[in-house]
Amino acid sequence: MFWSNQLKVELYQIAGSEKGEYCSSLWNINDLIGLVLNLVIVLTSVEHEPLLPIEHLRALAAIASCSMMIKIFDWLRLFKNTAFYIMLLQETMKDIKAFMALLLTTLMLFGIPMVMLDLNRTEDN
Repeated sequence: MFWSNQLKVELYQIAGSEKGEYCSSLWNINDLIGLVLNLVIVLTSVEHEPLLPIEHLRALAAIASCSMMIKIFDWLRLFKNTAFYIMLLQETMKDIKAFMALLLTTLMLFGIPMVMLDLNRTEDN
């Protein structure tokens, strides 16, 4: 029931927006991700034997939960006491994009060889 209400709200937003304008907001993309993942999780889990392996369902559930937690930030923008801090977080994330790219590159620089070494170790056993 709640899912269908949220779907109705999103469809009204899509219908009321200009072409391509709806997908330009990260908040809207997050809403769509949450809607789709929750539907997939419910539909694949209805049967006694799930259609997807439990490991995949857990990963999808983790992403859907993260999406719902991000949606809380969207709701917190409505309140006067928290709206400023949400805007502050958004602006900070915009300003540190270059640093985050360098940090991600550095993490991958060390992480990818470790994963490869671990794969090599597990194949020998």
